[in-house]
Amino acid sequence: MLVTPAALAGIEDLLAARDDVDVFVTSSAVMREMLGYRFARGCLALGVVREPLAAEAMLAACAPRLVVALDRVSNPDNVGAVFRAAHGLDADAVLLSPGCGDPLYRKALRVSMGSALELPFAWAPAWPAELDRLRAAGFAVVALTPDGDVELAALAPRDRLVLVLGSEGAGIAEPVRHAADARVRIATAAGVDSLNVAAAARDRPPSPAPAPLTPLCPRPGRCTCSAEGGMAAAPGGSWLVAPVGASPQFTGADFSDDDLLYAKTAEEFVRDEVLPRLDELEAKKEGLLPALLKRAGELGLLMIDVPEKYGGLGLRKTTSLLVSERGALCASFSVSLGAHTGIGTLPTVYYGTEEQKQRYLPKLASGEWLAAYALTEPGAGSDALAGKTRAILEPGGKTYRLTGTKQFITNAGFADLFTVFAKVDGDKFTAFLVERTTPGLSTGPEEHKLGIRGSSTRQLILEDAPVPADRVLGDIGQGHKIAFNILNIGRFKLGAGSIGAAKDCLDVALRYARERKQFGRPIASFGIIQRKLADMATRIYAADSMSYRTAGLMDDAAAEVDHDAPDAGRKLVVHAVEEYTLEASILKIFGTETLDFVADEALQTLGGYGFTADYPVERHYRDSRINRIFEGTNEINRLIIPATLMKRIGQGRIQFLDFMKQVERETIDRDTWPAPVPGPLQREHTAAEVASA
Repeated sequence: MLVTPAALAGIEDLLAARDDVDVFVTSSAVMREMLGYRFARGCLALGVVREPLAAEAMLAACAPRLVVALDRVSNPDNVGAVFRAAHGLDADAVLLSPGCGDPLYRKALRVSMGSALELPFAWAPAWPAELDRLRAAGFAVVALTPDGDVELAALAPRDRLVLVLGSEGAGIAEPVRHAADARVRIATAAGVDSLNVAAAARDRPPSPAPAPLTPLCPRPGRCTCSAEGGMAAAPGGSWLVAPVGASPQFTGADFSDDDLLYAKTAEEFVRDEVLPRLDELEAKKEGLLPALLKRAGELGLLMIDVPEKYGGLGLRKTTSLLVSERGALCASFSVSLGAHTGIGTLPTVYYGTEEQKQRYLPKLASGEWLAAYALTEPGAGSDALAGKTRAILEPGGKTYRLTGTKQFITNAGFADLFTVFAKVDGDKFTAFLVERTTPGLSTGPEEHKLGIRGSSTRQLILEDAPVPADRVLGDIGQGHKIAFNILNIGRFKLGAGSIGAAKDCLDVALRYARERKQFGRPIASFGIIQRKLADMATRIYAADSMSYRTAGLMDDAAAEVDHDAPDAGRKLVVHAVEEYTLEASILKIFGTETLDFVADEALQTLGGYGFTADYPVERHYRDSRINRIFEGTNEINRLIIPATLMKRIGQGRIQFLDFMKQVERETIDRDTWPAPVPGPLQREHTAAEVASA
């Protein structure tokens, strides 16, 4: 299908009148034209998806509400991946192009779709009946076809919208026109394979003008990013297009004495009480790890992220990040600590009811209870929404019965409270708070792992386990939002924690290089060793700066939220967590891969001694490998980054087109460059400004 600018303008007019529509399109033609238009809430356009994993990751990032339109997708696995993702995201319908009607194709697709078959969909030959069924269910239908009339259904404000993009004219136009209950008919030029809706502009009322943008940076011509809701913090991703230094940045100099004291407490605890028992920890001595976590609770290290109202300290994300970094000297312990304070506790902090918070948070903050997060399943890793754990509501509506198996659950061996994800009625992905004493709950044996050997990693097994209905966390069918947003926090803190271990590796390598002598002098005097040390320090400095800058943005955004409001938790998620999805994925990738690089170079600097357990580099080298796998693999995060970026550009949240126009002007005329910032770093500042373009 050839999509022209005029066609896109017409679609823009259609969507601008609605504020509840996101669109996901797999059309390379749309991709080429899309960025010139701004939609009411946004339209993410991607090239034809060729990998199932890419399709699901992109859909997970853009979370379309109503529409998935497939244009000549030839691989059933790809279509199945889109179906499963759309199913988990509560998309209302999926419609397939004519090329998907072959019986063998259908059979293969049914295998790949799995439980997503329950999602309404339409095969091309059956479109008339299918569209009638969708209309009867309350859908409004908009049909856009390349070879005939364009039919626009009358759209009531609360209608659910289905957008049909047909790539082949034969057999589509007439059934669609019949089913769409058209109110407006727009003629296209005969023989032109395009959508020409511009001619209808004079016959329709003008679309509402987009809301004005609030400039982020004062320099005219450079990008300006709007901050929704008047947030003082720079929006996520704005650093891509805003001038260097356009917004204040948190640095290590901004920590208070109290912040540094918390960090010192964490580091001294690990050095004095955890590392001396490392051999016992890695041998999985019974009861040792939970005892250490409870001891950390006595020192106040488990209550940093819990609001004061529920027995915590309610400290800033920058403080929490600093404590995580300083406590990362022993990964077996820090992984368990992070699983408790982060992904184990924060779901209740952000999404729990008042009763749930009062019941669980004081115990979690003190260490009386320990927590775990149960999302992954044997057949659902990166494809988290394909999980098979089921939750069935008993007659009377007071209890759910959960059945399923969760895989690789950190802290499973001793956790008192699990955040468990299951599907209600077979398709509504939902989070539950499940206590360890629940009948039917058990765990498998400990996994024997390459690294983080001292942490507890087991299966969580649920066999018809009764869970009271008041333990549902958040809303039924909205568990994917909890899962993805809590993982954002996990990624963000994992990236920073990795830098703590990397600093330890650099410190060991530097001290060794100064003391080790070869050829009559310290090896630190050789250029090749100096190069290694410099490269390690450079990457650590970059990752460290990225981490605390992002944490500072989260704190600024959180400061704008009324923490006493009933919905404070969810607002914090939207403004201080979800807003920085892009940064969380970048930090996860860069931080974990920085640790891998530094551990490898440190081991190489130590030579044969680095390969022995006499030095901590050997342990850091083993422990670091898992970081690129859990909290979303680095491959998945590399897909999330461009998908999130494209969505926000389409929504007008990142003014990328204005930025590119200014770059073009600056390329032609140097006089249009922003004025240099005076000071000792003027050259570096200008270089960074040019590099960003």
